[in-house]
Amino acid sequence: MRTDLASAAADAGVPANDHEYARPFEEAPVGSPPSCAVAFRGIGDKKAPLDFEGFKAVVGELRERDWQQSGVLRERETLDGVIGEAHAILKQRGWSVTAQ
Repeated sequence: MRTDLASAAADAGVPANDHEYARPFEEAPVGSPPSCAVAFRGIGDKKAPLDFEGFKAVVGELRERDWQQSGVLRERETLDGVIGEAHAILKQRGWSVTAQ
């Protein structure tokens, strides 16, 4: 899962995962319960606008890696007409990715 996300982001030309946001389990505090979730943040944040073209490129790269998209890519514009939020759901081998 992590490999697909990292390679999809690299192939789409977007920034790599924010390590401080998405530390791997191996770096979790001692005694932390294992998690089956993988966090990734590389496109936009509260200080920077959404790179919608980059977002679509990553979703497209995941589809090229046999991730099946459930439904359509949804986006929401802000009052000033720019896309401020996007959402896609992709599934493969028991994993479900909610890209926002």
